[in-house]
Parts: sequence; structure tokens; C-alpha cells
Amino acid sequence: MTWNSFFHHRKIRRRYNLASSLALSSSAFFLGTQTIAAQPNLDIFNFVGGVEPIFVAGGVTLAVGAVGWLAGPSVGGWVFGRVGMRGRGREGRGEFRAKEREFFKHVQKYRPNAGYSSTTNPLPDWYGEKIGSLREYRTWLKDQRAFNKKREVILI
Repeated sequence: MTWNSFFHHRKIRRRYNLASSLALSSSAFFLGTQTIAAQPNLDIFNFVGGVEPIFVAGGVTLAVGAVGWLAGPSVGGWVFGRVGMRGRGREGRGEFRAKEREFFKHVQKYRPNAGYSSTTNPLPDWYGEKIGSLREYRTWLKDQRAFNKKREVILI
């Protein structure tokens, strides 16, 4: 697998994750709202003393939607492994994982120490999430070097 195809598949996986997060959070929110609306009265939400049951019901509904949003990347990653890597088989998924490990080793090697970040010198893209091509990787490396140079100037 080449680096260009790796970055292409990485972008596709991000899209799968986002789509599944949107789908799961909206469906969980909808189902939570329907479940709460089906209650004849809100006495089941009296377990929190001193808080109105309608506020507890709203909080539970938002929490269910948040859990759906957080579960989305897991489901999206699973779907990507089955559908997004279509035609590449098991070997393709293994190649993708190996390339991803190699990529994160590069990111770990070249990212600066986070302890030196400040409001005047914020830390650039720590995890390399915005890297989508070799050109963007080179730009990321330049940003890391610029951060280190600013840090040296500030320390002196």
C-alpha cells in the first residue's frame, strides 16, 4: 500500500466514522425522545431529589444522544473494515493497519513536547489528524519545527 492510497483510505474511514456518528446519535436521540414521550407521567424521573423530572428527562435524552455519537466511530470503523476496504481482502486491512502504525510512529517521533505549549505558542495538530496527503504531512513537519524554534526563542 502506498502512502497516497493510505491517506485516501484514511479519509474514507473518517467519513464512515462521521456518518455513523451522525446516524447513531440522531437515532438514539429520536428513540430516547420517543421512549420518554411514551411515559404517561414523568414519575420515573423522580429519582433525582430536588430537580424537576422534565429536566432529568431532557438530560437523559441528551446523554443517550451523546452515547450514540461516541459509539459512532466504533461502528464506522467496523463498517469501513467490511465495506470501505472492499476488494482488498484481509491482506488489505492488514496492510492498512501496518501503514497506520508506521504513520503514528512518524507522528510520535516528530511531534514536540506538549509541556512547552502556551497561549502565545499553541501546540500544532498533536495527533496528525489533519494530515491527508504527503504534502500536508510535510506542512505538518514544518509546523512542528516552527513550534520548536518558537519554544527555543521563548526559553532563551
